[in-house]
Amino acid sequence: MFKKFIFVLCALFISFTLFSCGGGGDDKPIEKLDVIKIYGPFDTFDPSTDYVHDLILELTNVDVQYDFLPQDGNTANTKLYLDIAGQAQYHLLKLYPDQFNQLRSVGALLDITELLEEYGPNIVDNVSDEVWKTAIFDGKIYGVPQKNPANNINSALFLRKDIFVKHDIPLPTTLTEFKEALVALKNAEGSNFVPFSPSSHNIEPIRGAFGIVCDWIEQEDGSLVYWTETQAFQDYALYMKELLDLGLLQDGYLTTPNYGANSRAGLQNGTVGVTLDAWWSGNGIINGIAASLEKTEQEIIDNAGDYLHFIDSLLGDENYGTPGKGQAKMDYSITFFFAIPKYMEKYAIAVIKWMNEKLEAENFKRLTIGEEGVHHEVIDGKYYPILTPDENDKIPFDSFNKGDYFLTGIREDDYAQYWQCRARKNPRQQFVWEGMNTPEQKETVGIYDKLGLAPGFSIYGGAKQKLSLLTEEFLVSVITGQGTQMTHQEFINKLKAEAKLEESKTEVNDWYQTTK
Repeated sequence: MFKKFIFVLCALFISFTLFSCGGGGDDKPIEKLDVIKIYGPFDTFDPSTDYVHDLILELTNVDVQYDFLPQDGNTANTKLYLDIAGQAQYHLLKLYPDQFNQLRSVGALLDITELLEEYGPNIVDNVSDEVWKTAIFDGKIYGVPQKNPANNINSALFLRKDIFVKHDIPLPTTLTEFKEALVALKNAEGSNFVPFSPSSHNIEPIRGAFGIVCDWIEQEDGSLVYWTETQAFQDYALYMKELLDLGLLQDGYLTTPNYGANSRAGLQNGTVGVTLDAWWSGNGIINGIAASLEKTEQEIIDNAGDYLHFIDSLLGDENYGTPGKGQAKMDYSITFFFAIPKYMEKYAIAVIKWMNEKLEAENFKRLTIGEEGVHHEVIDGKYYPILTPDENDKIPFDSFNKGDYFLTGIREDDYAQYWQCRARKNPRQQFVWEGMNTPEQKETVGIYDKLGLAPGFSIYGGAKQKLSLLTEEFLVSVITGQGTQMTHQEFINKLKAEAKLEESKTEVNDWYQTTK
């Protein structure tokens, strides 16, 4: 199906290139800008009623209509490619990297190099050189890249520290210590207690101890291999199997539907010792602990360090992994590209001018965190949201709850600071975010994904989902001992035959060798 759409795109754009009269020099005004987005952040979200939508109109004098793609990835891609093939009148596209690369590769996107130079100084000056490289092909720029707002560590093991302390169990740092701590918890708490209840087969804080927290691993010769091809991948699976065989994981781990559904609730009520979670879950977790202990939320947050401990990455030791080494993936990646369909060239100047105006320094601040003293405040050079209800009993900073949705590029340095208003929106979330993102943790175990600044891939982009699915199936079979059993080499052969592993590796390495 996907090849069919690419064929249609190629045919359309060959003819479009041959017969189009151009029009790139026109500064054609736009009565209503039409931006196709990936999907709405909420099922009931109506952008036209949002505060930021109206603020954009006020600051730029341009009204915007937002069209949604379906939330299912395959369906979204199908609609996107068919819409572009049919020359749907979208002035600007918000694209995932793989979507950007697919459309660029068939000539569907406009070269905006000269337009940026003439009409987009705020855009050009506020994207770093290394980020710009992701949008440049043969010296031409086909989209405006937007990197993630801050280099966060997102995933960690969450430990109920008070339970460890109650039984005088040391907080673990290595893989062996972690296993021993789980055994001690099981013995101390009894049969109704679950020492470790992860909600996924993909446990980055444990993968990191084996040196494979990212999906592509650099080898001694400088090439990249998919993580499933490494010995460390096999060692990770066997370590998890050992934890399961020792009875340290919840019943039905990996083999029952929604096996991790009660992980967070168990951590909150004290029937689980360790879970896997993300920093943005902090609010609910701390509130849940307070409720289970019949304490106020304020009592728990005032002493949150007594109840929660975070491990971004365990370390390898003499028994598992590489002794003393760990990895925690820091989020440093291209989240979106903003591109103009080639057939909408006559509107391109107006679109670039609009995007540029949104990135004027004061406009950008107002569009992301509002006005100082009204929506946010600055304390010791740091940005904090104003959360005291106003005269209408509304939280001022709530006006920007969906502000990210309206971005069409960022001022990278500024947004890294402004974005922290969101992390500080409540003290519980702030505690978890700061606890997982200490300077020490980032210095000792933080790493960047080798493909973080990749522009998207034609082959690997299409094969990624299949690679991930087959990897999950193999991990489940090894860890649980259930399902179809195969050797590691048989598994790799399956990836090559059914998920284009070799072709993906070639494509990824061709890109990596030219950029590293």
